[in-house]
Amino acid sequence: MSKPIKILNATLIEKDNSIQLLGRVANSSLADIQVDDYQRDPLGGLHAEELKEATATGADIPVSVMNCRDKDYKVEKNGDHTISNGWVVDGLQRLTAAKAVLAEGGDPFYLVEITFGLTKEQEKDRFEVLNKNRMKVSTNILIRNKASRVPLIAMLLAAIGDSTHPLYRRVTVTQRAATGELLSFVSLLKVLVTLHSHMGVPKSNDLSEIITRFQELMDKVGKRVIQDNVRAFFDFFEHAWGIKTITYKEGATWMRPNFLRCIAELFSRYHNHSNIWNGNKLILDPKVQARLKSFNVHDPEVNRLATQGGMARETLLVLLTNHLQSGRGARVLKGRPPVNSSAVSK
Repeated sequence: MSKPIKILNATLIEKDNSIQLLGRVANSSLADIQVDDYQRDPLGGLHAEELKEATATGADIPVSVMNCRDKDYKVEKNGDHTISNGWVVDGLQRLTAAKAVLAEGGDPFYLVEITFGLTKEQEKDRFEVLNKNRMKVSTNILIRNKASRVPLIAMLLAAIGDSTHPLYRRVTVTQRAATGELLSFVSLLKVLVTLHSHMGVPKSNDLSEIITRFQELMDKVGKRVIQDNVRAFFDFFEHAWGIKTITYKEGATWMRPNFLRCIAELFSRYHNHSNIWNGNKLILDPKVQARLKSFNVHDPEVNRLATQGGMARETLLVLLTNHLQSGRGARVLKGRPPVNSSAVSK
């Protein structure tokens, strides 16, 4: 439930064609500032200690940004203002530092600029604009925050949040990877783009473009198809080499983004093979899975190639392709040879 926030020595200012409030948050109100789920997680370490020191003195601390989701505020006789609710938009790390200083008996200085009447979606837009240019907020968070407007992202978050999914608690959607997480949300998206590239999703570094085009594909073929393809792809990795049982990601070559993208590229190029794809659905019959499972992922050279980009990734793709096509693998495939099997996209 929202609680009123007291702003000391407040001044109304006009900025960006709107009336905003500038002032210091009363110490008694710091705990009542609300944090929504689009924010990154609080940082620790040296940066947090430096923020605490600066907050305690009020020196060199940028103004934080808050929003009152309605336009309800009142002016006290002494010039202080009280707003009916306050949501931090930019300045969570500074707020965390201020709370820590207060808990230690200090007098923190948390200066804020408050907008009025923005919705949660508008807060998220402003959060992205304010933080993207600073290069401080992880792209994982910026993509995660699109879930309310992009069904594709919402579907992926729901999938990896399912305890039965191979990627459950294995994907980082926050600022920093937690213990046990193997793959960033950005890397996951790029792997899935590569897997579906033969359906028209561009392999681009422009995340906005590929999210838009990937969403268009999901609209066309259906959410269930993409959902099942994601599951089938990572079920293969779980059955072949294991995902849920990984303890140390350093030794899990098969979960490195380059290795995942090479396998995804391989499958995409064999889209005309009936024992890998059935129309738009990834099927991977047992013989294909068994053949790929026999690829030596523990070979030091494979590990080296999986940790590098550029030509190394091209070489790894050639090794995987040759392994699938050679020996018994030549009798496993059903369909025409893939096009451009000697190169992989950058």
